[in-house]
Amino acid sequence: GATSQLTISAIGSQTAGTAFNVTVTAKDAQGNTTPSYTGTVSVTSSDSAAELPSSHTYVAGDNGAYAFT
Repeated sequence: GATSQLTISAIGSQTAGTAFNVTVTAKDAQGNTTPSYTGTVSVTSSDSAAELPSSHTYVAGDNGAYAFT
């Protein structure tokens, strides 16, 4: 189905002030990964001191999931 949501996941617990990776996965209404997703995702934060990754435009090779580092 069509992408209706993006899910964010990270491994383990995170410590404030320490960098960590997150994976953003495009999903349909049933929770299945949508490998054809080609939108752009930007990570934002209300913390003005946060160091954030650049936006990413999904391509076919991402298969609906991208790890922001």
